[in-house]
Amino acid sequence: MLRPFPVVFALGFAILMVGCAPEEEPVQPPLGVRPVRVLLFDSDDGCEVCVGAPYSLETQNGQTIASGDALQCVSVNVSDGLQFGELDPVEGPVTLSVEPFERTRISRYRNGKKEASNSYPGAIVFSIRDDGALRVVNLVDIESYIGGVVACEASSAFGDESLKGQAVAARTYAMYLMARRSERSYDLRASEGRQVYRGWASGAFGRRSRKAVAATRGLVLSHATPDGPRVFCAYYSSACGGRSQSLSDVQNSETPEPLRGGVECNYCNIAKRNIYAWGPNEIKKSRLLKRLKSRRNDFDKWKSIASVEVVKSTEFGRVQTVALTGNRGEVINMRAEPFRLAVGSRTMRSTDCKLVDDGKVIRITDGRGFGHGLGLCQWGMEGQARKGRLAGSILRYYYPGSRVVRAF
Repeated sequence: MLRPFPVVFALGFAILMVGCAPEEEPVQPPLGVRPVRVLLFDSDDGCEVCVGAPYSLETQNGQTIASGDALQCVSVNVSDGLQFGELDPVEGPVTLSVEPFERTRISRYRNGKKEASNSYPGAIVFSIRDDGALRVVNLVDIESYIGGVVACEASSAFGDESLKGQAVAARTYAMYLMARRSERSYDLRASEGRQVYRGWASGAFGRRSRKAVAATRGLVLSHATPDGPRVFCAYYSSACGGRSQSLSDVQNSETPEPLRGGVECNYCNIAKRNIYAWGPNEIKKSRLLKRLKSRRNDFDKWKSIASVEVVKSTEFGRVQTVALTGNRGEVINMRAEPFRLAVGSRTMRSTDCKLVDDGKVIRITDGRGFGHGLGLCQWGMEGQARKGRLAGSILRYYYPGSRVVRAF
């Protein structure tokens, strides 16, 4: 959840001022609620697909290439077109549809090995990228999608109010990107860079997550603008470490009031070590350079990193800008968040830390918080919930100036 985007559509919805309870009379949104298109993965090696219920495989022009009472596990790969098991290759995209409330089990192949499978509600769309890789997208209703996200993004230690708050934040984030990306082939990736999603979540925590989604059905966050209420990019991270940061400290962009940061949080200290407080950690400069080269071409000609120095900090002491000097004296300034991700989000867990250049390694000490620190602090939300606060008031605390509204 890293890239901010401008606001893109208005909300003509009813305002819910207290708690997170749905209204009795839903207000219809000005834009119809369509399924979410979630990019599950791109793969050069293909995947395995299994369906234990009636299914159909259809091409883009509506031709049915296979159907039946069940689909035994078959491989899907790209070979002169999309190939499903022993069927003849066809031109994509191809949609795998199942009956309502049924699911498709998918296992990705990577480096010749089959990864663990996940079960996905809704339809699965297979297509071929321009570079010949297989692309797999889950076409799923938003509430089912949010149920899967909550089960992945929240901790099983969270109480019911925290799960409700997580559901509203995740739904807001998804609908914001859906409105912006209607012309693209997918809305969100299923990975940590957007929202983690592994399909249907089984077990007790999966049921609790879906219950929280049902209790907040259709609810999102908005903020006031001169053009009326707008949803915003409802960022959240695991722990802010004591204070949220402003979107303007992460990227030059218009910053809505709910993301201006500076929200004090004396609640996320309930999180375990390596979430609230962490370090010291370190990374070799040689490894850091490899990681930087994999992300940016302006490091391609560098042979080594001579030094790393913090040249600017935020108002509240987070690292904001880092200067990297190469072996020939060349200097590249980087914002702290992309630098953190290049280092590794488990090594430099937040920008609320100290960087020490120690010769061949960069040491990272006095770390607080986990994640980008924008918007909602998840462990802070849980800390407040344990003190009896309800999801709606917690959300408004971490997103100042926001309101909980009904989108559908």
